[in-house]
Amino acid sequence: MQMYDCPKFKSCSAPICPLDENWELRSHLDGERVCYYLTEYSKEAVRPILKEGLAAEHYEAIAEHYPRIVALHPPIKWQLSRSCKNSPRFKLPAGMEV
Repeated sequence: MQMYDCPKFKSCSAPICPLDENWELRSHLDGERVCYYLTEYSKEAVRPILKEGLAAEHYEAIAEHYPRIVALHPPIKWQLSRSCKNSPRFKLPAGMEV
């Protein structure tokens, strides 16, 4: 799966994407946007919903890269630690159930 396969690709401006095979070469400046799916993945209760609602490759990329992304990018870690306290925004597509 490539970045352009992400449902949010056309409207996303996050510099770090877990679908980008070269994400480790990218930089993230304080205040820049954070990937929508990383934000939702930070909310542990949402993870099963994400797993059900995303393509398997997309979910696996997020789950695999999440720990390293937060370790390498303190501003992302800070933003995710704040967002994990908020209500989830991710909804399953109509007709899908957990």
